[in-house]
Amino acid sequence: MGMAGTGWVLDMDVFEVETKFRVSEKQLQNITTKLIADGGTKTQSVSQEDTYYDHPSRDFAETDEALRIRHQYRTSDTDRNAESHAELTYKGPKLDKKSKTRVELSVSVDDRERAESLLLALGFELVGTVCKERDCYQLGSVQVTLDRVHTLGVFVELETITEDESQIEQKRDLLLGLAEDLGLHAEDSIRLSYLELMTIRES
Repeated sequence: MGMAGTGWVLDMDVFEVETKFRVSEKQLQNITTKLIADGGTKTQSVSQEDTYYDHPSRDFAETDEALRIRHQYRTSDTDRNAESHAELTYKGPKLDKKSKTRVELSVSVDDRERAESLLLALGFELVGTVCKERDCYQLGSVQVTLDRVHTLGVFVELETITEDESQIEQKRDLLLGLAEDLGLHAEDSIRLSYLELMTIRES
């Protein structure tokens, strides 16, 4: 597994099943209250800086892939290097038309700046950075993250994992059912990444 409450480190035969919703600040307050009432446990509050790169010989926007370096630190830390973490993550194409389900592979990075330099030296191109503050909750097998994304707004993400590809639909329906319990609606689920939403906003 990855850093607690922030994502999953996955093998190729493990799938991350995820749904995402744009919400208002008022909705976020109500969802937080409902999460706690339903037994959800807050695991941490973090700030994340996600830097995305494009492949030198194929367009990730066309292939629906992503490669990022994430720098994470506790929101309460004024020193961004205090107890900070970095991860290099590859995301494969989405596998489901109603969610953001995909294979995700992550590895810890001890030296973020050298990792960035390595990617650039190999011909990868920096395409954008997404910054957000994230409150992380665990409710049973589901991870719920409440995100305030710079320039984009407020979002809720629900995710879980499965090693059995045939269980993706069942896991997705579990997330959509929980979303309904939180006052969200399946038809409002967003399949675009934050980077894609930012690109649309800036175009």
